[in-house]
This record gives sequence, structure tokens and C-alpha cells, in this order.
Amino acid sequence: MIEEQLGLNVGDFVRRLHDSLGAAANKTTSTQLGLFIDTAFFAGLMREEGQFAAFAIALVDDEMLSGHGVNRRDWNPMRFDTPKPFDPGVIAKLAPAIDRRQTIIAVSQQDAGLVISGIIRTNTGRYRFARGESSSCNGIAYDPVILTVIDIGTITVDIGRRRFATISRGRILQDGVGVFEGGRIFSELDRYATASGLDAELYTRLLKRAIHSLADRGHGGIVLLVQEGDLSSLDIRYCANNGSSAIQDAIRFVEGDPLGATIDIGSVSVLGAPEPEPAQVEIERQRRRAIREHEFEQDVASFAADLASVDGALVLRRDLSIVGFGAHILCAEPKEVPIRLARDTDPKGFADVSTSPLLRLGTRHNSTARFCYNHADTMAFVVSQDGIVSCLTRYAGNAVTLWRPVAMERHWRC
Repeated sequence: MIEEQLGLNVGDFVRRLHDSLGAAANKTTSTQLGLFIDTAFFAGLMREEGQFAAFAIALVDDEMLSGHGVNRRDWNPMRFDTPKPFDPGVIAKLAPAIDRRQTIIAVSQQDAGLVISGIIRTNTGRYRFARGESSSCNGIAYDPVILTVIDIGTITVDIGRRRFATISRGRILQDGVGVFEGGRIFSELDRYATASGLDAELYTRLLKRAIHSLADRGHGGIVLLVQEGDLSSLDIRYCANNGSSAIQDAIRFVEGDPLGATIDIGSVSVLGAPEPEPAQVEIERQRRRAIREHEFEQDVASFAADLASVDGALVLRRDLSIVGFGAHILCAEPKEVPIRLARDTDPKGFADVSTSPLLRLGTRHNSTARFCYNHADTMAFVVSQDGIVSCLTRYAGNAVTLWRPVAMERHWRC
């Protein structure tokens, strides 16, 4: 059982999840939900073709499996002629066919148990919405419970398009501090962007996407935002000559900068066909531009995450130019960093802790806390191997403030 593996009170969690389903709870029992989560967890521990099984599964009913009245671009079920056993081994075998961003294994009730009844092709809107990459998500008319295995021992729990919780290696996370949505860190990022002549919303969004992409990789990393020229206490193994604008360029492109020569093919006319209306041509150009903007942001976020994945830290200036990566932090003092655990975004209050949170965290957090203590103008993001994100900075007084966990996704609580 997952409770034995992780020491979690899954029974209490299942009851809260069941209570949050609303009308759908009448079709699903707490026992079935418990089995659903338990089986997904053990399937996520298995390997198929040398890779751990990363997948998404949804607990659906007959209406969801038929998809009548639903836009098939957004919800297109493929029902098996013969249901398959709801078993970790069967799920692991199916996993290579599942892109968890847009394909879901459909699980339904049969008699008193559960079976794998097919797969459902959706779109990436739900995935991007839950990650906070998009402010809107159209299409999916249903609200099934969807479990997504993103790493060994880490499962996200969604109700339709909205994140309910994350089960991560011994912890159930339903809360997080939304430092990218408001408060002290958001204000600082806004100030950095304005001083750099960059759009604050795009600046924050791209930084968040890069950190989220780093968390998705499953091995953690550090991102440092340092003041111009403040590179003491850092041994940067891969230093960029005069800084790289790779991250800035994505923001400037979305702001309208062409960033160099481009070929606009416009619209292609078929011989004998009427010329398209100018308004239609403009709409098509805007559509292509929006696609290019999205792809540019996605590519740059992945690029930054790749650099941060190298042993050491990714070092950025406040204008998001890349100083270098693979940076080792050389601070040895103080041995015990004075630290405060923030309870909110401002923060107006701090959590009462009898021992320093750093004592239960690893080398990444401790070395980063020392750097922030000695370089008060630094903002740091630390991603643990299990994908939990921390934010650290020393902005007032003699202590480093720690926000952990940082809410990277849209959590919905009833």
C-alpha cells in the first residue's frame, strides 16, 4: 500500500478528494478512489524499456468514454473492445504510448472493481493550465479525477482542469506560497523587469516556466538572480562572454521585436481562386505570430532548465542575461544561517519552527542560503530532486527568508 511505502494518511486525503468531487462523487466510492491512487502509485515505480513509467490516468464513466456533445479536438476517446485489468504492470506496458500532456489512460468501473477501458486524446490546454502556463483552458467538458505520474513517487492529482494536490515522496501538497502571483518576490521581479526595460508579466512568466521546466526534469537545480557584477563567492565553470541574451530575446520577441531578418510568406493563392480578404490575411499572420511566440517561450524555458540541470547553479543578471552555469558556491560561513520560513507572499508573518528548516534540506539549499546571506541583493530559486521549489533572499534584517514550497501550479481547494 502507498501508506506503507510513504507513511501517508491516504485515507484522510481520499475522503477530502471524494468530498471535492461534487455531483461526480455519487458515481465514485472512496474505496475506488483509494484503489485508483494506490495502483497509479505502484505503476509509477515500475520501469518499461529501461524508463520509469510516466503517464496520466483518469477515472471516467460511460458518458466520458462516449464523448457525445464534446469537441473531439479537446476530448476524443478510443474505447477498447475488451477492457484490460487495472494492474500496475498493464499500466506500465501502456505508458510508452502515453504523452501525459495530452493522452490519458481511461479507467472505469466494472462491477465492484476498476478496469482500463481505453485511452483518451485531449489537448495540452489542461496540462498547461494546471502548470500556470496559460490563464485559460477551453474544451474539456468533464471533471474526472486525473492522476499524472511526473517522477518516481510523485503524482499530481487534478479534478478536470484544476490541480487538487501533489503527492510527492512522503508529502501531500495542497498549499504553496504563490510568489509569482503577488507579494514581496513578485514586486522584486517587477522591479527587475522595469529597470531592464522588459515587460514584467512576460519576465515573470518566462522565469516561472524555466523553473517549472527544471522541476519536471526530476534532478533539481539552482537559479541565481544576482546584481550586476556581484559574482564573488562563485566559481562559474561555464561563463558566457559578456552575457547571453538567449532568455531576454524571447521576451523581446513577444513584445514585438523581430530579432532579425524574417521571411513573411503571407498567404498562398491558388490559381483561379479569389484573393483572400486583407482582414483574413491579418488574422492568419497574428495566429502564426502567436504560435511562434509560444514556441519561442517554450524553447527558451527548456534551454534555461537544461543549463540549470548541470551540477552547480545557473547564474542570471536581473535583466535575465545569462552570466554562466555550472557555478559552484564557495561560501563557507556562517555555518548556521539565520533563516525565517515565510507563511505568505509579503510576508507578514513567519512560521514558528523549533529548528532551522535547513537542517532537513540538502547541500543545494544550505549553500544557496549562505550565498544569499552574504549577498543580500540575490534572489535564488532552488528545485529539489522531487520537484519542490524554494525561493530564498535576504531582503530585511539579519536573516534569510525562505518560501517553501513555492506554488508553481494552480491548486484548487474546496
